[in-house]
Formats: sequence, structure tokens, C-alpha cells
Amino acid sequence: MIDQNSQFQAILTAVGEAKQANADALGIPWTFAQMGVGDANGTDPFPDRLQTKLINERRRAPLNQLKPDPKNPGIIIAEQVIPETVGGFWIREIALYDQDGDLVAVANCAPTFKPLLDQGSGRTQIIRMNLIVSSIANIVLKIDPAVVLATREYVDLAIVEALNKQDFKASMLVATTAPIVLSGLQVIDGVAVPAGARVLVKNQASAKDNGLWRAAAGAWSRTPDADADSEVTPGMVVMVETGTTQADTLWELVTDGAVTVGVTPLNFKNITEGFARIDSPVLIGTPRAPTPPQFDISARLATMEALQRVAGSYRGEYAAEGSSTLSAAHVGQVGYIVGDGGYTIKLPPTAGMLPGVVIRLLNRASTAITLESSTGPISGAVLTPEGAVSLRRSASIELYWNGSAWVVFGGSEATSFAGFASLASPSFTGIATAPTATLGTNSQQLANTAFVWTAVNTYATTVTAALGLKANLASPTFTGLPTAPTAAAGTNSLQLANTAFVWASINTYATTVTASLSLKANLDSPDFTGVPKGPTPDPGTNTKQLVNAEFVQAALAALDPWALVPVGSLVPLMDNSSVQAPSRNSAAYKYIRLTASDGYNSPVLVSESVSGTAPLVIATGVISLAGSPLDGLRINLINTERRYLRAGLPGVVEQDALQGHFHNVLTGTGAGTGLGSGTSTGGSNLVNDIVPNGGRVQGPASDGTSGAVRTAAETRVKSMGVTYYLRIK
Repeated sequence: MIDQNSQFQAILTAVGEAKQANADALGIPWTFAQMGVGDANGTDPFPDRLQTKLINERRRAPLNQLKPDPKNPGIIIAEQVIPETVGGFWIREIALYDQDGDLVAVANCAPTFKPLLDQGSGRTQIIRMNLIVSSIANIVLKIDPAVVLATREYVDLAIVEALNKQDFKASMLVATTAPIVLSGLQVIDGVAVPAGARVLVKNQASAKDNGLWRAAAGAWSRTPDADADSEVTPGMVVMVETGTTQADTLWELVTDGAVTVGVTPLNFKNITEGFARIDSPVLIGTPRAPTPPQFDISARLATMEALQRVAGSYRGEYAAEGSSTLSAAHVGQVGYIVGDGGYTIKLPPTAGMLPGVVIRLLNRASTAITLESSTGPISGAVLTPEGAVSLRRSASIELYWNGSAWVVFGGSEATSFAGFASLASPSFTGIATAPTATLGTNSQQLANTAFVWTAVNTYATTVTAALGLKANLASPTFTGLPTAPTAAAGTNSLQLANTAFVWASINTYATTVTASLSLKANLDSPDFTGVPKGPTPDPGTNTKQLVNAEFVQAALAALDPWALVPVGSLVPLMDNSSVQAPSRNSAAYKYIRLTASDGYNSPVLVSESVSGTAPLVIATGVISLAGSPLDGLRINLINTERRYLRAGLPGVVEQDALQGHFHNVLTGTGAGTGLGSGTSTGGSNLVNDIVPNGGRVQGPASDGTSGAVRTAAETRVKSMGVTYYLRIK
């Protein structure tokens, strides 16, 4: 009885094992053809490799499909479709037959009932056998497409497979422009590529890595429609959707011959190059097009032939009666003014109007009209006081817009405008010409250069002789001794000055100039007097500018004397001195104190060593300062032995002193203790000479003058506390 412990499996029969071994050994195809199903007579069958038939076969029909399991290539899937018109039996056993009709595989399955349509539960049923084989290389399927039924899945897969083998592939999101790493999400051609996007990779250093790829956060994979050899063929075409430089381009695989994906170099060519786009094409070379018919006003492209044919032609005409404002629609047409006249016609507004557009008007009205500009001025015209143009009856005028003004350049009225001279006081430009008047003519007739030169040459001899004796007004060169009237003293004009005027002016100014010069310093080696002054330069000025005392004092005040001491020099500093110790934080120098265990030296004095006992104490340390010429040098510290110089207390002057003591003196003739530790012999009177009355002298010893001296706990010389500094950088 079938329950949760029942086992189901599909196996090759002994015949099937032998046939597969033979196919593998000889490399010949082994064709599966049919599948049978049975009810096993109501029993629970179990596959037996020695079976040659089913227990009770109910139906046998051609296979629908035979394919390897996409997740496990060692398994083949055989499939049969049972239509809704077949049934009325249980299915408990399945058989697979080859083209020879031999039972080559058998399987059991969970019982399933296949109803008939007239039972009220008709259905199409799919039977699949999953069979483990040692190799699927030589296993093929033999089917009759006219007999077997296809599942929707089979049809979908068949369609996808067929599409994948097409040369035209689904579009790519972007295309590469340089080699990339085929892993991770990245920006390609200005587009951030998301996971799953299709990317045309065409610029790899190794062309075998080119192709159609699917982006991923990790390693990329080739797209399903281009990951097999049969799907990548010469002439494969793909379109790129987006990108800064590659958007809307088509690429063709130009590699020839058979392709092995991942082995054959794949080369792509942009087949949109050399073709004009539909949207805003930019043509190059010498593009050609059919010439539209004459007078064609459609949207067809115009050729140079068509443009030459219509050159000088207006595109239409219109009539205006009464005051009105022209529009952009009137540009390029001929306008007729009709009616009684006296109208005011305004030129079109110029907002957005390109330079070079033309307005042409012909006044056919009974009287003159006034032409005004809606926006911007009218240029090159004789305007009315109101800034308008008065267009006479039967007159014409042509104007063009130059981008900033309407300019009159044609029509019968152009003679009144720029380029033509007025009858009243004309102002000619260029090279104006006129007929040559008869020599000697003296009237209002215009004279040209020919008339002038003839008249001049007639008078030339006399004039030339006279001019030879004259000085030029412009930069004259006099000869001899030219003279001129003496100008009044103090004259300051263009009048010529003679030597008398010059000397009189110099003498008048001489006294003042001489007095002023005596108060001036020479430019070369000046010798100042009094208290010369000058501006104070900015602090830090380092030029040839003169300085004053204020600048010098400021510079001296800013100068740090500790920066002037050479590296390696010892500098003693009295403890009660007002001189400041060198700064520990100066960027210009670095000092240490030659005293042991002094926090001032941290961290540039290391490995300190102190040995011995006072007064013979030896102290050393090692300089540790990168960039210092003394870096790594062990030095001796002073002020520790105190042999000659006593450090004393900071800021205190210690005077010399004697240690307080007594002198015991005995008088008389008896034996006794003499001065110090000596022994008196026989009552010497030496002490009596010092102390006539004998007895004991108490108190400090005398200095021989004042009778009293400074005393202390020790005898010492006069000393002052001194700290030594050593510059190390």
C-alpha cells in the first residue's frame, strides 16, 4: 500500500544499461522514441532492471520531448502528454522505449487517475520520467511532430531558444567605451548600471571577453540569449538604449566563422556610423536630394538647385488698407498699401526674429503713409520728427532686420536714405566723381581733382618759387639767425620765445631755484642734516626701501636673540637675570637645560644617567631630536658637581660666608689646649698677647677689620645661581 514511507525511482533496465554502454563506447546515437504507462493491475510496483515490459500497460505513445535537467546534467527528463480524450485508468508504472521497441528504462510513481472527458473531469496530463544516466552525449530524441502534443512550457522554451539563435538580440542598457572589470555595479558611459541590466561589452583587452553581459553586484554572467555558441553568430546585431556617447547606436558582431563563447575573440562595429539619424541628422560630405518642383511650398528639403531657382523671388504678396501692424507672416512677401492713404503701418515685432529678414512695401494709396517700427529703431533713413518714415505715393521701400535695428536698403525711396547724398549739403563717402570743368571756370560748378591739379600746375612755378623761401608751418627748419619779437615776461602761450625772453625768465627764477636746491639732498650719496624723516615700511619689508628709526626699533623688538646663537653653543643665564629663557615652542630653534631631571628638556633629552655623590656627581643625557646635527649625541650636564660655581637658589644672590665656630684659649703657665687642636707646652704668653687677661674667646672669628663676618652652615665663596642652556637646533 502506498504511504509516506513508499519509495519511487526510475532506473535503466539491463537492456538499457547495455545499449548506453555500447553507445558511449562506439560514439553512436541512442534514440529514445516512446513512453508507456500502466496501472500495474492495482498493485504497488517497484522497478526491476530485468523487466522487459510493464505489468499492465494501458497506453504507449511517442515522447513529447527529451532534455537534460538544467540543474543537473547527469539527469535526462523524458516527457509525454496524455490528451483529455484518453483515460479511465490509474497510472502507477512508466516505461521508456527506444527506437527498437526495447524497454530501456522503467519507473514507478505515486498512483494518479487519468479521467476521461465524459467522466466530467477531462484534463490533459503530463507524465515525466527523470532518469539518471552516466552520459547524455549520445542520447537523442526521435519524435513525430504530427503525433505528439506540446506543453505550453515546451512551446515557450522552444520560442526562447529560437529567438536566442536569432542574430538580432534584445537591446542593451549601455555599451562600454573602455575595458572594465566584469564584476560589481559600476558607471558605464555616464550611466549607473543596476543589477540585472544588459551591457554590451566590446572594449576588453582580451577580445574573447567581449559579448553580451548581465550586470550583478558580484561576478557578471553572459546573457541567456548569448551564452551558447549557437546563439553567438557572425552578423549578430544589438541596439544600445542609453549612454553619453553610445545611446541609440547599433552594433554588429563582425567576427567571421564559427564562434566558441569565451574562446573566440568577438569584435563589434558601430553600424550607425555613416548613416544620418531621423531626429536632427548632421550630414557630412556632399549630401544630395531630389530637387522639388518650381514653386513648391511643402516641407520637402530644398536643394541648392531649388534655392538658386527661387533666388530673388518673394514668397507671396498681401494688401493693407488702413492703419495696421505687420506680423512675422508678412516677412519675405511684397506688401501693397491701397485705399485713400494717410495710414500708419507698423513693422513686425522683432522678438525672436533672426537677422536678415526682409520687409518690402509699395504705396499704391492715394496719399503718403507713415511707416513706424513696433520695436527697435529704423536706421539709414531720413526720419520724421516722430522717428518714422514718410513713404510717398507710388514709392517703394525695402528694409531688413540686422538684429538690433530695421535698416533701409532698397526701393525708390532709398535715395533719401543711407548710401545716397542729400541735395542739401550732401556728405559724400568713398570716391565721388564729377565732370571736369573747363580750365579757368569760376562758377558754382563742382570741381574734381583733374580740374584742381590743372589749375594748381598753372600757378605752380610762382608758388613753388615763393614756397622755397618760406618755412613750413609744421616743424619748420630755419636757417641763418631767425628772430622773433620778445614776449612779455611771464607769457605762457604758443608764442615763439627768443633768447632774450629765455634769459630773462631764467634770471627771474634763478634766485628761487637756487634757494630751493640748497635745501635738497643729492640723489647720489645724500648728506642729510637735522632730523630727516621718512615713512615707516610695513613690518617684514625686505626691499631697498629706506627705513626709519621706528621701523628699526620695531624690527629689533621683534627679534629673538636666542635665534642668533649658533647650534652647539652653551649660554649661561643668571637665575636672577631679567632675560627670558629660550622658548620651548619656537619654530626657529630648540634648546635644552644642562641640568638633570629637568622637565624643560622633555622629550628631546633621553637616557639620562646620574652617578657618584656630591660633590663629585656625574650626569649625562642623549639628545633625541630629528633634524638636529647633535641628534644621538651623549652630552655631560653641568651645575651638578658644584666645584667652582654654586647654583644656589633661583633669583637669590648668595654672599660669601664663614662657618660659625669657637676658638678656645687658655692662659697661664700650665699645660692646656692651645689654639685649634694643638697642645701648648709650658705656659706660652702668645695667647696672652691676644687676650691679655686670659680666659676663653667666644663668638665668631674676626675678619681682622670689623670684628664680625657673615656666617653660615658652611664656609663658601660668593656665588650666584646659573643655568646653562645648549642650542641643539
